Amino acid sequence: MDIRSRTLKFRIAIIATFLLIAGLGCLCLPGGIIPAIPLNVPTSPTQPPVTQTPGINTSGLNAKGPWLLIESDKGLWAANPDGSGMAKITNVDYWNGDVQAAVQPGGNRIVFISPGGNDFKNMALNLLSLPDGAVKKITDLTSAQSEAASSTGPGDPGFEALRAVGERLSYSWSPDGTRLAFAGVMDGPSADIYIYDATSGTVDRVSQDEAQDFSPSWSPDGNHLLYPAAEGFGTGAGMVMSGVWSADGQGKNAALLYPSKSSGEEIVGWLDNTTVVLDTWTPVCGSSLLRLYDMVARRQVILNQNCFIAAEAKSSPGEVLFANSKGLYILTADNRKPVSVGHDPVTRIDPWSAYKDLFIVRLEKGGLSTFGGSYGAGDMDQQISPLIAPSDSLDVAEYGAIWGWTSMDDGQPGVWVTIPGTDMGQIFTGKARLPIWDLQNNLLFFSPKDGGGYDIYLATSNASYKDSAMVASIDEEVQAVAWAGAH
Repeated sequence: MDIRSRTLKFRIAIIATFLLIAGLGCLCLPGGIIPAIPLNVPTSPTQPPVTQTPGINTSGLNAKGPWLLIESDKGLWAANPDGSGMAKITNVDYWNGDVQAAVQPGGNRIVFISPGGNDFKNMALNLLSLPDGAVKKITDLTSAQSEAASSTGPGDPGFEALRAVGERLSYSWSPDGTRLAFAGVMDGPSADIYIYDATSGTVDRVSQDEAQDFSPSWSPDGNHLLYPAAEGFGTGAGMVMSGVWSADGQGKNAALLYPSKSSGEEIVGWLDNTTVVLDTWTPVCGSSLLRLYDMVARRQVILNQNCFIAAEAKSSPGEVLFANSKGLYILTADNRKPVSVGHDPVTRIDPWSAYKDLFIVRLEKGGLSTFGGSYGAGDMDQQISPLIAPSDSLDVAEYGAIWGWTSMDDGQPGVWVTIPGTDMGQIFTGKARLPIWDLQNNLLFFSPKDGGGYDIYLATSNASYKDSAMVASIDEEVQAVAWAGAH
């Protein structure tokens, strides 16, 4: 279940007694500093550890990665790059909000929170390892005291603390995969940020402010950890923010960057090692006040003062792409002045974590447009989808100078491969989605089966992608794919 689905179910289940609508506040710089907190959370769990029950069989997986991860509506699967050895690797109560964010960079572990229910009880942070499929509990995320608030509702401080952990994407791996930042409420009464050291197995507390800290984000070099803080998360009309905080890469020297009483401070991404891209959410127009924030100088530069449609930031190669009512704009770490790159109305810009330097733009008129990619990162090479279909029915993946496009559109189903200057054309005529390249530039994609589930196809570069053949099948609704163990 993804974060948005989980949140929606929660909101349907709760009868809200009031709406929390906050006015927009000023950004005041700089903030105060709190001392480092040398607190270790006990690694021995107070609740039974999460363990896989009999039935997990990963004997068909290669001893070394990479492994293809497939997240379905019922759990997580893994396979070898050619689709062989397919195995369901979770039969615990599992949920996730971003499978790519859950994968340890360069490693073989996947983080997840259990259980998958909506009552905020017994939440724990776990690591699943490949290829064995073993599960280790890192720590409980709640305590008996903090769980007592699960029977209250929005607006209650204890309940808002649980929401910081259970409703948000509440964890983030450091870029080198050695540390995992996460939100927890085991020490109460508010939600705090912690760091798990993947080498030593220790957990250290980062924050101790009175607000609900959530959604930590690392700088590209791992030397800065940023996290917003809220008094509450509202019931649909925005949050009641407290401010935005930072700590160093070891979780020490937590400091308030700036206080804020806005309806939402959002971390768009990072432009470089010391520049974070932020925006402010408002009930009037959604995202607004897009800006760069210099972590060293504690200074901000406004990119878009008023409402805008979408924005994404990629620290490699150092670019920000955003869209407003006037068009699409790009800026780089070297040239921080926005430059117009298109005027077609945009519905959204998708993050594509598997390809850190690629922007995927969904157009209002239909079709996709990509900017960047490892082939044309320096000059923001643009590629246009080979068909104009509803943009939500299309997906794209990039490998060097090669693009793979898929379509689920009833009238224009299929898979296409495009290379600048070469006409590869359509390689598959059925409906398909979620294209992903392996490390040998072979293309995998998913095609829905009659009766439910998906067949997985592989097209190889050796045959100019004309040999698309089914290599595996899954009888569940596929929602996301990623690579684990890729170095």
